[in-house]
Amino acid sequence: MTKIKKIKNKVKYLFLLLPSSVFASTDTNALSDAINGITDFLTGDLARCIGILSIVGVGYATLMLGKLDKGKAINIILGIGVIFSAAYIFNQLGI
Repeated sequence: MTKIKKIKNKVKYLFLLLPSSVFASTDTNALSDAINGITDFLTGDLARCIGILSIVGVGYATLMLGKLDKGKAINIILGIGVIFSAAYIFNQLGI
């Protein structure tokens, strides 16, 4: 698959995440509403469950099976931590 097709597929998935009301809206806050929708999706209950299950899976694959090296495991867990703590960090900066 070429790079252009990969980018097109990613854009398609991004549009699936956006609420359809944003496209019909003439409100100036439509972009911020769309971004808030994505943020809520990434930090919502379903995302937390997926994050917990992925941490369990990474731990199991690393410690029990030995199929994942510790460097990748740490990167995955730190990435999940950054996603879920980004709003807190942003609020603490006072922006």
